This record gives sequence, structure tokens and C-alpha cells, in this order.
Amino acid sequence: MTPKYLSVSDPASRWTAAQAGPASFAYCTNYLIDLEHAVIVDVEPSTAVRQGELAACRTMIERTDERLGLHPQRLTADTAYGSAELLEWLVHDQEIAPHIRVFDKSKREDGTFSRDDFAYDPTADLCRCPGGHELRRYRRAFSEPRTGPPADDTHRYRASKADCDACALKSQCCPKTPARKVTRSIHETARDVAREIAKTDAYWTSMRQRKKVEMLFAHLKRILKLDRLRLRGLLDLQLTGRVLAPKAQVPVLGERLGAREAIGLRRDTMIFSGEVGRALPLARILAAVDVHLAAENRVLESRFAHGS
Repeated sequence: MTPKYLSVSDPASRWTAAQAGPASFAYCTNYLIDLEHAVIVDVEPSTAVRQGELAACRTMIERTDERLGLHPQRLTADTAYGSAELLEWLVHDQEIAPHIRVFDKSKREDGTFSRDDFAYDPTADLCRCPGGHELRRYRRAFSEPRTGPPADDTHRYRASKADCDACALKSQCCPKTPARKVTRSIHETARDVAREIAKTDAYWTSMRQRKKVEMLFAHLKRILKLDRLRLRGLLDLQLTGRVLAPKAQVPVLGERLGAREAIGLRRDTMIFSGEVGRALPLARILAAVDVHLAAENRVLESRFAHGS
């Protein structure tokens, strides 16, 4: 993807106005957090574009599963992560329930029928309009049947012009075109799963839990000053994010340690719930944080020593 603007001093950054203010060149930091205990499990910085954030999400989930043996049963995120490709990967490849609002712009604002008003028949592979007419992908026979996904991962279903001309609902469906056309993503089944989850009480519980961990982002930006990068380049941002993320966990881990001492539990008290898969002992997490911080500090000292 070719950026619209390119920074001369920091070409890896991207021009963005995501902070609802003046546009600037910036990066993004993505965190994988246990919702119940507000523990940062992984961090992966990326460029400030949606494709980079989606790639970072996959990287963190796979890395956490590989290194810690943690595989989430559900994933909660904002609408930016509700793309069709990521939902397909979560539902069918990772078997993770997406508690994510679907990224969908098919809703029409002019009063005509939207895509949701057309029923899809998976057996016959066609759509039916509110008037009962069929919308098909192909309306003629091919000598060689067309198979495989389309280039843009989107199927197009078209109605017959004769059906639309004789339909009493044409003014509410396609008043400015001869016939109606409806698009459907090849990942629509995964999107439907996310839509059904959004109707459940568990989805709203996840949304409330997600709000409780927002303080971690505020702590990183306001207290640890991650709102402005002192170094340049994505590699330096990765090192900075991985050093500051464990530091942001000190208050949370302090509460865990204090609670353990107060009630006399053993040091291997579990602080991860079943929502993120296999539980980990607190001692193992603290040891991993110490080792990780030491390794990152050695890398930073080496880079500064060589003047890079």
C-alpha cells in the first residue's frame, strides 16, 4: 500500500489523524490483554494503518500461543479489527469467538433497501429480494464453469431487469438503476457469526470488561510518555513498547502480590482465567517479565553504544 504522504526523516511512520486532532506522522501500539485481570500478555507495534494493526493482531495471538501456550476463547476489540479477513481467520482458523463489531458500510441512508434486507440461500447460492425475486451470480451457462474466489474476495449477485421492471418495490430498491445488484464477501459466514455474537449478553459483558483495561493505555501514554516516540523507526518502537509494557503492569502485579500475602496463598497462584486458555503461575509470569526486561535493556544499551 503506497502512503499518501511520506516523512523524509522517518519513512516508516504514516500520516494519520486518528487522534481526532491535527494530522501527523505516527505509529500504533497494539496490546493483547487479559480482560478479567487487566494483564498485558503481549505487545506488537505497527504502522498507523489498519492493515498493520490487523497483522499485529495475528502476530500477537500466534506468538502468545507458541511461547506461553495461551489460546483465547474470545477476542474483544474495536470496529477497526472487524474486517472480513480477520474475522475469517479468527472463526475458522483459530476457533476464537470474535466479540467485535463488524466493519460494515452497506447500510443505505437514502431509504432504499440495504444488503441486510436480502436473504441469502447458501444451498442454491443466490439472494432473494424483499419482493421474492432471485439475484444470481451468473445468468448464463459457461462452457467452463467458473470456480475459485473472485479477485477482490467479493461475489456479486444481480437481479433480472425484467423482474425489477415489473416489481412494485422498485422505487424502494433500485429507483436509479435498471436492476439491483448485491455484493457478498467470501468471508460473510464469519461476519454472520460476529453479528450473532453481538446480539448476546456475553458480547456486552466483554464490552464492559474492555472499558476497564483502558486505563493501561492511559498509563502508557500519560505516565510512561509513550504518546511521543523519542527514537525513530519501527524497530526502536518495538523495543520501547516491549520495555514499557511490563512496567505498566507493576501496579496490577503489585495488587496481585499484595492480595497473595494478605490471604496467605502460595506463590504459584493462578492469575489467568479460562477465558485466555491455559492458566499460568504468577511466579512464571514475574520471572518472564524480569528476563524480558533484561534482554530488551541489553539490546537498547548495545544500540546506543554503537551510536545507532
